[in-house]
Amino acid sequence: MSEENQNLESTVTYDFSKAITGITVSTAYISGLSRILTDMVTNYPNPAGLPKLFKKFSAIMQLEDGQEITDEIQKDLTLDINESNIYTLFSLLQLLRFLAKEQDLELHTETTATKDDLKDLADLVTAGKSTADKIKEINSKMKIVK
Repeated sequence: MSEENQNLESTVTYDFSKAITGITVSTAYISGLSRILTDMVTNYPNPAGLPKLFKKFSAIMQLEDGQEITDEIQKDLTLDINESNIYTLFSLLQLLRFLAKEQDLELHTETTATKDDLKDLADLVTAGKSTADKIKEINSKMKIVK
């Protein structure tokens, strides 16, 4: 059979207007997805553009169900593939965190980390340097209290 006459394979797609129901998800996914998201953000090709990116995410989340999306809104909220990947994880994490809180599954942590620690971490990210030691230092200052 020639290549021109071969059928394309069927694929599965999903109805984006529907929601999956009746699932149980381990809270460990929150930490795992958060770690992946943190890695994606720290390796983002344009660290200076991150505040604008998260502002765009906020605008997307503010859209009302059924709201008409004008061409101007669509242009302002269009995501490239990297932004879309980050948004997918970000929004999924928001949902999982909301559900965990609603179900009283959160453990509260106290920290002695400071704003200076976070500034130092942000400076390392912006400079494209390794953040591993700074993250370990900040994590060592965390204590679960609940």
